Amino acid sequence: MANSTLIQTVVPDEFRSRVMSIYMLDHGITPLATFIIGLFIAFWDPAWVFTVMAAASLFFTILQAVFFQSTRQLE
Repeated sequence: MANSTLIQTVVPDEFRSRVMSIYMLDHGITPLATFIIGLFIAFWDPAWVFTVMAAASLFFTILQAVFFQSTRQLE
């Protein structure tokens, strides 16, 4: 809920509906991502797949922290 509120307060009025529709795409992409993760687990060891997913998440989190400094400055 806080992410939605933050997005709506930061985005200019004329782009708010477009940005929120892109934000809501995660609800449609989640089943696809779950399917792909399930396929990987079917072929490889689940511990390895989850380790790779965790490493990718950590990488993108660090990337965001470094390159999107304006996000940290939001109130």
